[in-house]
Amino acid sequence: MKQTLHHLWHVLRQHPWRSLLIGTCSIIAVSSIIAMIPRTIHFSYAGESCVSKLTVFPRTLTSTSATHEVAVKNIVSVGGVELFGRSVCVTPLIVPESGTQSARLSVGGIAFPALYFRIVTPEAPSVGLDVIKKPIAAARPLSLKLSTLDTTFDYILSSANRSVDCQASGGGVECDIAVLQLAQGEAQHLKLERQFDGKEVATLFNDTVEVLPAVTVTESSVKDGQTVYTKNDPFVITTDKPLLSATAHLERQDNEEKVKHDVTVSVDGPRIEIIPTEEELPRAAVYTLVLDEVEAKDGSGLAGPHQISFTLSGGPKVASMNVGATSIDPGARIVLALDQTRKEDQAITDIVKVQG
Repeated sequence: MKQTLHHLWHVLRQHPWRSLLIGTCSIIAVSSIIAMIPRTIHFSYAGESCVSKLTVFPRTLTSTSATHEVAVKNIVSVGGVELFGRSVCVTPLIVPESGTQSARLSVGGIAFPALYFRIVTPEAPSVGLDVIKKPIAAARPLSLKLSTLDTTFDYILSSANRSVDCQASGGGVECDIAVLQLAQGEAQHLKLERQFDGKEVATLFNDTVEVLPAVTVTESSVKDGQTVYTKNDPFVITTDKPLLSATAHLERQDNEEKVKHDVTVSVDGPRIEIIPTEEELPRAAVYTLVLDEVEAKDGSGLAGPHQISFTLSGGPKVASMNVGATSIDPGARIVLALDQTRKEDQAITDIVKVQG
């Protein structure tokens, strides 16, 4: 044995180029064998699924996998030449299924030498449906919790011929259910599906749900068609539910045009107070007060805008008088009846004159 090793050492010393060649080939062979030992990549539904792996000349490598695209990331370049990458990531090409799949990177897709990977995929995220199993609001975004963040699948909520794409939010997805225009106070059919690459892969919910009844107006300080004599009193509207917010506007009919008047809106429980910002509105005019939208504490809203049309009086008018225009007794007591109540502190002598 010693003689054999001594002879080999003598040959290598006599032919150094052979030593270099043998050493290089040995390193390549060992490296190739080591590279063929599969590295495990744990697939994540929440984002990139990667593993640290130093890979030289990544542009020369081709991904070979029926289930995933394998790509070198965190690439270092010098002079426009990609020298090496520091990690390898996978992206699903088909619907991810729980279990283990294999993939490789190699020059021209050859089997050897190559970098092999074992991709371990967990079960798809589960969806919490408790929020749909009780009455829902037709206008408030519907938030569904997932067992894990998911950016791999798309979630679509639909009803009748309308649908909405749910957006990833926190630990789940949020669906703008207002797009579906669900009728309030009625049972509505909802379908929630999971999609991959635009195709349905699972139906997560397919049943009827109860929609909360709409907010209704129970009382208002001004009635539709009423003539209003006071000038600066706020408009008060009361609803059947406590509110979080409300929006309203006031407009005046001016010949063929509608003139908008700014208002401030405040909410206190079910009570809405609407106050014009002008000190005094133009009188002898027809107005329309519109309660545009409200949001109740339970998330419900109006079935539609609530409108109240009224006329703002031009001021007190004489409704009747106890004397005529002629043959008046000089000592007669003249009584005027107005069409509205006069303020008690108003001096009537300042506005009434007798001439003759």
